[in-house]
Amino acid sequence: MVADQNAAPEFARPVDLTRISESGAQMTVEASPAERAALARRFGLPGIDSLRAELELKRIRGGAAVRLTGRLTADVTQSCVVTLEPVRQHVDDAFEILYSDEVTDEQSAIGADIAWPEPLPDGALDVGEAVAEQLSLALDPYPRAPGVALEKQWTGEGGAAKPFAALDKLRKPPDSSR
Repeated sequence: MVADQNAAPEFARPVDLTRISESGAQMTVEASPAERAALARRFGLPGIDSLRAELELKRIRGGAAVRLTGRLTADVTQSCVVTLEPVRQHVDDAFEILYSDEVTDEQSAIGADIAWPEPLPDGALDVGEAVAEQLSLALDPYPRAPGVALEKQWTGEGGAAKPFAALDKLRKPPDSSR
């Protein structure tokens, strides 16, 4: 699914970054029914029953960067990957996002296992869009209805998967009358 880059976010909660200090600011954001319906369409979900996040924004690195930490909770309905039946899921996810235009020495090192910062926006940071993005990352990528399992794939000697095993069943047995 490709999102329209010029479309307004479904869950916009802009925060003026000039009002955020090193002591930080705490806030709670919650999506309205219309916002949840729009997000469900965007993410291809049958529904989102609730979406709420407790957030803290804080200036760091002498004001050159902003850290967003939070915990989101959501009740969503996804489609089972096997049966397409609705599957209800509860999401409870803690996250942290760093916004900065600077790259630290650790990040510039090749192979560093440090998260790269998001670009620091001028003026306002849309914490609602950040929460929506985190929700999309926290969703179960392969939801299954209770008790539903994928068919077990037949394996041969040594446990190696045999991708054409089903075709072997269609072969006629060798003629034993010779």
